[in-house]
Amino acid sequence: MAPGNCASARLFVFFVMRLATSFLLLFSLASLSRAETPATLGKHLAIRYQTMGGDETAVVLIYFMDKGPRGRKELHNAADLLSAKSIARRAKVRNAGEVITEQDLPVEASYLALISRNVTRTRHALKWFNAVSVEATRRQIDAIRTLPFVKEVELVGRWKGTPEPEDIDLKSGVAPDVVSTDLLNYGASLPQNDLIDVPEVHNLGIYGEGVTVGVFDNGFRLLTHQAFESMNIVAQYDFVDHKVSVIPGNPSTGFGSHGVNTLSTIGGYAPGQLIGPAFGADYILARTENDSSETPVEEDNWAAAIQWADSLGVDVTSTSLGYLDYDLPYPSWTGADMDGNTTLITRAADYAVSLGIVVVNSAGNSGLGNGINNTLGAPADGDSVIAVGAVASNGVRVSFSSVGPTTDVPARIKPDVMAMGSGVRVASSTNPAAYTTSSGTSFSCPLTAGVAALILSANPNLNPLQVRDALRNTANNAASPNNFVGWGVLDADSAIGYVGIIPLAQISGAIYHDLNGNGQRDGGENGLAGDTVILTNFSGPISDTTISGANGTFSFSSLAIGSYTLSTVTAPGWIVTTAPGMLAASLLHRDSLSGFAIGTLAASKLSGIVFNDTNRTGLRETGEAGLAGWTVLVTGTSSDTAVTDTSGAWSVTTLIPGTYAIHQVEPAGWIQVSPDDYGGHTITLGSGVDTGGFDFANYYQPADAYPVNPGWNLLSLPVLIPDATADSLYPNAVSTVSLYENGYSTSDTIPNGRGYWVKFPLTHNILLEGLGRTSDTLEVVSGWNLVGSLSSPVTIASVVQEPGGIVSSNFYRYRNSAYQGLGPDSTLDPHTGYWVKCSGAGTLILNAGNAAR
Repeated sequence: MAPGNCASARLFVFFVMRLATSFLLLFSLASLSRAETPATLGKHLAIRYQTMGGDETAVVLIYFMDKGPRGRKELHNAADLLSAKSIARRAKVRNAGEVITEQDLPVEASYLALISRNVTRTRHALKWFNAVSVEATRRQIDAIRTLPFVKEVELVGRWKGTPEPEDIDLKSGVAPDVVSTDLLNYGASLPQNDLIDVPEVHNLGIYGEGVTVGVFDNGFRLLTHQAFESMNIVAQYDFVDHKVSVIPGNPSTGFGSHGVNTLSTIGGYAPGQLIGPAFGADYILARTENDSSETPVEEDNWAAAIQWADSLGVDVTSTSLGYLDYDLPYPSWTGADMDGNTTLITRAADYAVSLGIVVVNSAGNSGLGNGINNTLGAPADGDSVIAVGAVASNGVRVSFSSVGPTTDVPARIKPDVMAMGSGVRVASSTNPAAYTTSSGTSFSCPLTAGVAALILSANPNLNPLQVRDALRNTANNAASPNNFVGWGVLDADSAIGYVGIIPLAQISGAIYHDLNGNGQRDGGENGLAGDTVILTNFSGPISDTTISGANGTFSFSSLAIGSYTLSTVTAPGWIVTTAPGMLAASLLHRDSLSGFAIGTLAASKLSGIVFNDTNRTGLRETGEAGLAGWTVLVTGTSSDTAVTDTSGAWSVTTLIPGTYAIHQVEPAGWIQVSPDDYGGHTITLGSGVDTGGFDFANYYQPADAYPVNPGWNLLSLPVLIPDATADSLYPNAVSTVSLYENGYSTSDTIPNGRGYWVKFPLTHNILLEGLGRTSDTLEVVSGWNLVGSLSSPVTIASVVQEPGGIVSSNFYRYRNSAYQGLGPDSTLDPHTGYWVKCSGAGTLILNAGNAAR
C-alpha cells in the first residue's frame, strides 16, 4: 500500500472495528491484524526485543492512537473523574476551557478489553498518556502491534533506584534535651527544621493546613507509630500489589520502612521527639516501589499514582525515589537521558506540574560521578520538578548528593534547592515509640516538600512554578546557583515572605443585651441586631467594621496574623459591660476564634446637689447655695466619679445594674450635716434607671474640722470633750480605737495625750468641738511610745525632755499609707499621733501657749 494511503486505511479499519466491537470481541487478536506496517517498537523495547524468547515476558507500555470515537464529545463527563479540589487547583494554572481536557478521559474501554484478553497481565491504564502497561510475551507483543488503534509499544522495564548512603549516625531511643525559644518542642528534630527556618513559620501558626500532600514510597509499614497519631491520612493505595492498604504484604521489615522514615520527616508530630514541617497537612499515601528483587518496580506505578493523586486534589507530592539503572538484561537509562523529556516518570511529573501540582523529588545519592556528567535520577531531571540535594546540619553539601546539569539544550541547573539530608531524625519502622537517624536525599526531599506545603498553606493561590521560585530565590545561594547546590539551602520563613501570606483567620461572636450588667452572657439575654462592631488591629488602623445580624451575630473573615480588639458604637445612653480583656485576640494563620460576646445595656443615671447648709438643718432652703467643684464618689458594682458644677449639681450616667454607695469628699474646714454621721446614700439599680435627690448638706467651720483619710489613720484627740467615746467622736469609723503601751489594746474612751489607730472608709472631715489644750506632760517609757499632740502645732525642737536626751529617734507620723520621719524643725500637729523612741522612762513636755478654742 502506498504510504499516502496508510492513514486513510487505518482510520477506515478503525471505523469498521468500532461499528462491530461486540462482534470482534469474540475473535482472537490474530484476526484483527492490519495490512499496514505494525505499530512502532519503542527505543528500549527495540533493543530488548532482539533477545526475548517466544514465551519470555516483558513489562511494556502500549500507546493508543486515540481515546475512541467519543473524543471531546464526552469531556463533560471527565469532571466526574476529578474531585472539586482537583478542579480548583487546576484552575490556578489553566484557562477555564482547559481545566479538563481529553487527557482526563479514561482510556477507551474496548481497547483495554481487547488488550487484556490477550496479554499475560494488565497493570495500569495511564489516561494522561493514552496508554496501558501490561506484561506480555514477544508473541503477544507481535499480535498487539497489528491492532489498528495501537500507536507504539515501549519497554517499561525494571527500575533500580539509587541506594541510600550508609547512615552517618544511626541511633534510636529518647531525644536529648534541645534548647529552643520556639513555640513547639522539636526535640532532636530541631536541627533539620531550624536549618531551613521552619520554626519561624510554625510560630505564625502555619502548619500546612488546607494542603494535601502525596507521599510516594516503598510502602508504609508502621502507620501506628506515635508520630502519625494526629496525621490526617485521607487516602492510600498500593500500586504494586493493587490493594488499598499501603502496608506491604512481604513480612520483611525492610519493606515499607523507607516510607515510614520519609513520611515522618515531612509530617510527623510527636513533641519532644520529632516534628515535621507540614504536620498540619492532609496526606495521600501511595506505594509505588517494590523492594523485592523477584517483583520488579515499574516506572508506570508512579505514573498511575500521580494520576490517582491528581483526581483526589493533591497539592504537593514528595518522592524520595530516583531511577536510572535497569536490572539486567534490560538496557539502562544513562545521564544522557536526563533531559526532562525521555523517561515516562519525568514526563508524568512535568505534566502533573502543568495541572497545578508541586512535584518535589530527591536529586539522588550518586554524588559527583565522573565529575563531568550529571548523576541525577528520574524524575529529578524534569524542568518543572523541584529536585532536592542534601547538606549536613552545618549547611555544607554532603558528598553523596547528586549533581546536574540536565542534558537538554540549553542545559538546566540541578538540583534546585538543598535541605538537611545527613543524620536526619525519623520515626522507627519497627518500634511505634522509637526514633532513629537516617541520611540521604530521601530526607532532604520531604523536608523541602513540607516547606512547599507551608508556602501553599500561607498562600493557596500560588501555582507550582511560583512555589519553586519562592524556594529558589530565597535560598542562600540564589545569587550564584550552580550544579552542586543549585540555589542553595532553602529558607522557609523568607520563602513565605517572598510570596506573602493570604489572610485566612476569622473572628466571630454576638452582641447581646446584658440585663444584669455582669459582663457575661446569661440565659435569657437576647442578641441585639443592627449594632456596629469594630475590629481594630493593634499594629495598624481599624481593620474592619460590620453590623450585627439576626440574634446579634457578627463575623470578620480573611484576617491577617496579628492582635485584635473588638469594640462597638453604642446607642446614646448604652454602655459596653464586657471587660476589654475579654474582647482581645491574637490570631495565628487559619485561626478561627468564635464565641466573642459583647454585652451592652442601657446605663443608669444618678444625680443630686451638694449645698451650703448654713442653718445646719440638713434640708436645702431658700438662699442656700450649691457648692461647686466638690467630688462625689459612686462605688459598688461599678464605679464612677462626678464633680459638682457651678450650681452644686452632680450626675453619673454610666452605671450598670447593682448596688451602690454615694459619698462626697468635703474640702478642708467643711463639715457634713446630711446624710448623718458623715455617711452617704445607697441604692440598688436595674437597667436604664434615672433617679435623683442624692443631696449632701454641709457647713463651714474650719477651726473644728479635722480631715481623715480612707484606711488606717494615726490620730490623737486635740481638745477636751466631755463625751470622748469612740462612737461619739468617730461614728463613721470601721474599726475600734487601738492604743499602744508595750502592746496594742482597744479602748471605748479616747484619752488626751495618747496616739491611737482608727480606720475609716473614705475621706471626710471630723467635727471635734471642745476646749483647747495648750500644754501637756506626756509620760514615756524605754522603747517605742505612741504619743499625742495639742490643739495647736508644737515645734519638735521646743519639746522638753526630762531627763534630758531621752528621745533617741525622730518623731514619726503615718500619712498616705506610709511612715514619715520628722526633723527638729517640724511640728507636732493637732489630731495627729506620733511614734517616738526613748532611751529610758521620763516625760515629754509640750507647750503651745494660750490656745483655748
